Amino acid sequence: GDRLLALWEGGGPHRLDPETLETTGTCSLDGVLPEGQEFAAHYRHYEDRLVNFGVSALGGRDLRIRVWEFAEGSFEVLDSSEYTVPGKAFAFVHDFAVTENYYVFYLNPITLDLKTFGLEYL
Repeated sequence: GDRLLALWEGGGPHRLDPETLETTGTCSLDGVLPEGQEFAAHYRHYEDRLVNFGVSALGGRDLRIRVWEFAEGSFEVLDSSEYTVPGKAFAFVHDFAVTENYYVFYLNPITLDLKTFGLEYL
């Protein structure tokens, strides 16, 4: 499309002014993304589609991965799906691959001691 967006794994897209690069607000991709939905920085072009994902924790224990396939050059959703990964609520999902039949995600083997984190780093 005709928009310039800044993408990151920690939240939704932000609109930028293409002339000044000033941040002009967040972008829900014409209402596609729910409020607060993450939208990754590393989208993929696959055939005639733009594919991207967002992750979020579900209930503090599970990970939800949402995948959208858009028509090239627009935010028209051609397909979307949602997956739950049990027991992986704390995961940094940075990138993915797209094949004819699969979305491939690498989940880093991370554990977090919440007590130590809270006492030493917060």
